[in-house]
Amino acid sequence: MRRDAARICLGAGADRPGSRPASRVARPPDRVPAPVIAVPGTSPQATPPSTNQAPAPPVQIARPQVLGPCDAGGCWDSNGTRLNSAGAALIGPNGPCSVQGGFVNCP
Repeated sequence: MRRDAARICLGAGADRPGSRPASRVARPPDRVPAPVIAVPGTSPQATPPSTNQAPAPPVQIARPQVLGPCDAGGCWDSNGTRLNSAGAALIGPNGPCSVQGGFVNCP
């Protein structure tokens, strides 16, 4: 009974040691060619071969400055720049600065 169940489920020869089950795919998978996308105004023959170019350098992101000692007239940042206070705001050499905790970001 066990051999009959193995033969029905796994195919003929499944009860022999070392045998592999029959393939569940009746035919090989279809192969679909990659799509060709035409760019208007250019033909595939007119495009020059690509040249190996060096990658673009990474974008430099300015780090926020750390606030230093403050007095009644303003604060100093970690670069040694004086930030004058105007009420609760700090004004740097290029305009108003935004303060987030102990960091300041000036334009």
